Amino acid sequence: MIRGLYTAASGLTTGERLQDMLANNLANANTNGYKAQDGLVQAFPQVMQYELNGSSAAGANAFAPAIGTLGQGAFLQEMVPRFTQGNLQSSSNPYAFAIVDTAPDALLNPTGAPGQGVQSVERSFFAVTDLAGNTSFTRDGNFSLGDDGFLKTGTGGYVLAVDNNGQPIANSRIGADPATQQPVAYVLDPATNQYAPAANLGVNASFGIATVSNAEQLMDQGNGVYSLGSAQLVAIGQALPASPNVIAAPAGEVRNRMIETSNVDPAQTMTQMITVMRAYEANTKVIKTLDETLQHAVNDVGRV
Repeated sequence: MIRGLYTAASGLTTGERLQDMLANNLANANTNGYKAQDGLVQAFPQVMQYELNGSSAAGANAFAPAIGTLGQGAFLQEMVPRFTQGNLQSSSNPYAFAIVDTAPDALLNPTGAPGQGVQSVERSFFAVTDLAGNTSFTRDGNFSLGDDGFLKTGTGGYVLAVDNNGQPIANSRIGADPATQQPVAYVLDPATNQYAPAANLGVNASFGIATVSNAEQLMDQGNGVYSLGSAQLVAIGQALPASPNVIAAPAGEVRNRMIETSNVDPAQTMTQMITVMRAYEANTKVIKTLDETLQHAVNDVGRV
């Protein structure tokens, strides 16, 4: 009976975290480039129950016969971003860019053979910096031109240039040509400690996208910004070492004056919230019933 309380309580905790996740998805339904999160719920390991002081044909000292298995509740293992393509909207902002996914998801097993196993998702992102200067990734390409002449994200970070292999270049910036408003890559000149056009310094750098394998492993930093964490950066156009978790194909292309909207489906999210709420209410009723049963066991049965 006490175990039942813990099992129902784990359902309450899981439901609360799922509801918070869904509420966050719904709140970001109009956030450009936002990717909805999915909750992965896992059950605690089941335990085998045996009859207390049981006996069998072999005698009273024999091993107690098994009654059956007992579930111990569930917990929210992790929340994973769902990197499906959001809808594209046209924009009058000349510094607005959207990524269109071109590479399909791949199913790979541990040996690397296609057709079965876990899903490996490869997605492309804009390489940006956060306020601390760390390299991050975002799908929100609604950039603006800062007072210093460089493209900035909505959170105040800078847009980074990438090399020919799609690798983000540290100490780089993306500016804009005054005449054409087209993006121009700048890198830090070690001689002057100032940013100069990459072409003038003989550096292969341009405005582009970085492709990440196992995108579902990215760490969500909030505001539609992600850090690599345990994910791997893919070198576009190069032969990659054999790996069950890497896809060696380009995963996206950039379109100007377009914005990728959130991939949150408000109607579906509301339905999921109602389902979670009903499960939460069911667990509260279970706890109430067990509490009343315990009360009778202590107050009534104990008197007999």
